[in-house]
Amino acid sequence: WVTANPARAVDHLRTRLNPERAANQEGVLEFDIGNQRVALHVRNSTAEFVANPGKHYRKPDAVIRTTADDFARYFRGESSAAELIKSAGADARAATLLGLFDEYRQRPMYAASGE
Repeated sequence: WVTANPARAVDHLRTRLNPERAANQEGVLEFDIGNQRVALHVRNSTAEFVANPGKHYRKPDAVIRTTADDFARYFRGESSAAELIKSAGADARAATLLGLFDEYRQRPMYAASGE
């Protein structure tokens, strides 16, 4: 579903904000995913979804331009934030803002038998 609706995925990404890392931080991180632009406005340990960054009162501090497939790999935990930043050619400010979010990692509910 991530590639079909990247805006919804970015909206869901805000739930991964790490409040300790985001304390006293502010910035707007725009995602340009296949020419669909949305953003997250991080401030004081919260992240607000911005459906139309062009009309938001604060301009983006950083932009990640990527494909839906590359963003989906990051969202599903198949690639890291650093890999997304590198493949997107994004700058250090984008890396800093994206670094405020926890990366998804699948964790099994039960240990494998024999452990």
